[in-house]
Amino acid sequence: MYSVTVPVICHTAYLHREETLKCLKEAGANRVAIALYREMEYGGSSPETLKELGELLRFFEANRMETLVWLGETLGHDRVSPPSRKKPAHATHIRRLDLGEVAAFCPMDMRHADWIASWIQELIACGARTLLLDDDFRMGQGFGCCCDLHMAALTKRLGRAVSREELRERMLCGGRNEYRDAWLAVQGEGKLLFAERLRRSVDAVDPSVRLGACITMACWDTDGVDPIVLANVLAGNTKPLMRLFGAPYHLSALNEIEREPFLANVIEKERTQLTWCENSNVEVLVEGDTYPRPRFACPASHLECFDMILRADGRPNGIMKYMMDYVSSPSYERGYIDFAARNRDLCCEIEDLFSKGKTMGVRPYHSKNVIRDAVLDPHASDLLTRSEALMIDESSAYTLIAACSLPRTDEHGSVSIVFGEAGRHIPREELASGTILDLQAAELLTARGIDVGLEKVTYEAPDAREGFYVLPTEHEWMRNEKIRLDPMFLPHVCVKPTARILSRLSEDGQTRDFVFQYENAEGERFLVLPFSAREARLRSGYFKSYVRRRMLVQAIEWLGGRPLDAYLEGNDPLLYLLVKREGDTLRVGIWNLFDDRADAVRVCVNLPIERVRYLHCNGHVEGNCVVLDSRLYPYEFAGLEINGSDFDRSFHF
Repeated sequence: MYSVTVPVICHTAYLHREETLKCLKEAGANRVAIALYREMEYGGSSPETLKELGELLRFFEANRMETLVWLGETLGHDRVSPPSRKKPAHATHIRRLDLGEVAAFCPMDMRHADWIASWIQELIACGARTLLLDDDFRMGQGFGCCCDLHMAALTKRLGRAVSREELRERMLCGGRNEYRDAWLAVQGEGKLLFAERLRRSVDAVDPSVRLGACITMACWDTDGVDPIVLANVLAGNTKPLMRLFGAPYHLSALNEIEREPFLANVIEKERTQLTWCENSNVEVLVEGDTYPRPRFACPASHLECFDMILRADGRPNGIMKYMMDYVSSPSYERGYIDFAARNRDLCCEIEDLFSKGKTMGVRPYHSKNVIRDAVLDPHASDLLTRSEALMIDESSAYTLIAACSLPRTDEHGSVSIVFGEAGRHIPREELASGTILDLQAAELLTARGIDVGLEKVTYEAPDAREGFYVLPTEHEWMRNEKIRLDPMFLPHVCVKPTARILSRLSEDGQTRDFVFQYENAEGERFLVLPFSAREARLRSGYFKSYVRRRMLVQAIEWLGGRPLDAYLEGNDPLLYLLVKREGDTLRVGIWNLFDDRADAVRVCVNLPIERVRYLHCNGHVEGNCVVLDSRLYPYEFAGLEINGSDFDRSFHF
């Protein structure tokens, strides 16, 4: 069953208990997460806060609401440097390679671990049965910790002393090396020691109490230990609990650190992590955060679409759905609650519609631990200030999927999108199903001895221009369509004679080959986008293009040997498509994640249509297409259950 956990702030909820409970019930919540700020002068919570917490736990449980106690800080949210809050004399702070000490505590300092452990025991004494660490349980916003404790552990692992300056040059230079391996190992070691200490403190009081954690993308990479391993350590003999990363508020300009271009990018990030969590026995919650609230910051429509799509995915156990303002009374901002209440029946229908079948579409290939093998530049500052920087290479695949309204799957044997560092990691056998590449991935595969159709790539410095830049234009041959591209350095790519050129590039009066598809002697098929996906993800034209959508739909049939099971025809931007197949039945969900309404949406499918069941819409059949007669307004949903026969019969576009 898909659960709904709603965070509330302890003191605010205590002051408005009855109204808070009423809102939770209206929104369909079955669990409340009571969040606690850490009060430094008490080592955790004041006696007054502990009293309020105990009363709240008893109040909610008496009203048949599950409870969870959410520790709003364990290591510390480190965006302020130097520390602005009172710090205990014993605590070692995380020290970053670039900024020195930040407002976060090092997990390798067991004195600090003991401090948090004592706090957790106090919370259990108040009646807490499930506790969740916030996503500050990470090695800082930057690239890990180089405090004296970590440097000593690094010296022990390397067998010799190394300065911080030398470490930066050696660890961040070139490909995988012993310094980077040792660095990642000691980062993970500190987190594991901390998690083990907290679990022992819980077991000493009550081994049946659950302890889980929220994570960030850095937890899958630069923190040096797999979040699933940590979840099991924290859980002890109870069921592991984890809240994933990627929230609707990441679209907000208020949050430049994690900002994403489209809501779909956030959803795809969550779906990738769900793939990494499969078969792990972890209770997985997705992050429905609307920080900082109220709706001026993050619309309720974004949260509702996020929730509905992940329900349709079917793999999360539930959502941590941030619908209550942290400071104001429940009556101040009812928008999130009201939207959720209106959608309760629809959400149940969506869960029922998509409860069966295999998810179909293209597969964005992603690997954990990208940093370990990446070729790095010690002077690339974003590696130190954004520990998720390398994952942008791969998450650019989300932008392509979103901009072109492609259905997404994580099933092996599907056409894969391989961008950036993913070209270093994807196994050779997984290329047999057809692959979409950016230039970096194409070069990495070529360096591995895999023929992707590249003859030569020339990196020429762009001409210096004063006052203006001639915009490049992409010319699609098939329809004689020209597309404006934002300025970006585009290397000259020479392709092999047997490659099929799909578009050409005109730039400053010069025309050259651009996007191409290629089949090598081993029968492996590639579509190559000859530019950096990471550079292109926020620029116009490269992904955000109706031409690109048509090109991809056609190329995917060639790459994989069969058409997509369903795709969208027409020029409506940012329609989100989710497709599940069960035998001769297709279940299709369409969400309009754009600000314009969409009229006469056309869903083309790869089967003869015998009958259609419409959910939250109506329409008619034209050949192998279902055409919606109802308008799809912004942030609304339409569902189709299409029955047919002879599923493998191809309809060519």
